[in-house]
Amino acid sequence: MAGAQRLDARPGLTLVPGGTAWVLVVLLAAAGALELVLLRLLYRVGLFIPRDGPLLDGYRVATFAGSFAFDAASVLAVALVVLVALRARARPVTSGLLVGAAALAVAASVLPDVRDAVRAMLAGTVVAAGIALVVPVIRDRDRGAIDRAGVALATLVVVIAQAAALVGALAATLPVALPAVLVPMSRLAEGTAIAAAIAMCAAVVRVSRPGPAALAFAAAGGGILAAALALWPYLTGIVLLWATGISLVFPAPAYPIALAALLLAAATSARRHPERSLGLVLLVVAGVIPQSTTHVLVAVVALALLSAGATVPAAPRRER
Repeated sequence: MAGAQRLDARPGLTLVPGGTAWVLVVLLAAAGALELVLLRLLYRVGLFIPRDGPLLDGYRVATFAGSFAFDAASVLAVALVVLVALRARARPVTSGLLVGAAALAVAASVLPDVRDAVRAMLAGTVVAAGIALVVPVIRDRDRGAIDRAGVALATLVVVIAQAAALVGALAATLPVALPAVLVPMSRLAEGTAIAAAIAMCAAVVRVSRPGPAALAFAAAGGGILAAALALWPYLTGIVLLWATGISLVFPAPAYPIALAALLLAAATSARRHPERSLGLVLLVVAGVIPQSTTHVLVAVVALALLSAGATVPAAPRRER
């Protein structure tokens, strides 16, 4: 009974297939992925190629669909953060931080005159909420050490990115010069994201053997990124920076490897541990440096999913 109470007190988002939370998360993942492909990738690639006739019409349809997907993701992200807060009532501090993050994200979009100040408060709130979500994971001995490290690293990416956003918002709000730390912080977030992807993949494959479909999916994703980096390094670098905040400051092979690892972990976890699989998808949607308040909330939902339950158990102890 004590173990069940402790599990219920965890602030993560556990999914029951077919339930309300399940439907909302699947819709958010679909809308977020569509927005990533159509708005952040296709729209920006289209800026570099001629668009006439049918090609222009297709481009307009794609960008309209991407904009609609972004709006849908915005509503779903707010709803899910509030839902996580309601489920975290046993931890009032965490619940309050999550409600505050949702409210501030809405305020940032409807109050343009004070957007920088609200953005600074949102960034600080998300930093605190991310820490509140990950602390129970780090303390959970039912989860494997590599799994805990992967979730902690993913949380650290969000914390660093929002700390950088906080500095940037304060620099735009306060009449004082702040230290030039944005570039080092973004690079730190990028390196941490690569490490997090590899750690989470290692945690999953340690207990679940990937199937041929999962291996093919991961190889395809990593291979496409590797080919794009080899054939069009300049264009790929610009698109990745604009879409996800990745600056390619580290050796080029690290990025296809990290993407393949993340996709392999997501595909391998899809059937038995949907929280982990969908959480990894949402991490990709959010990006290393979130581009909007919607993507910030998507990152919060991803952390809540990755924090749910003992999705990757610790190795069994040997009897002496």
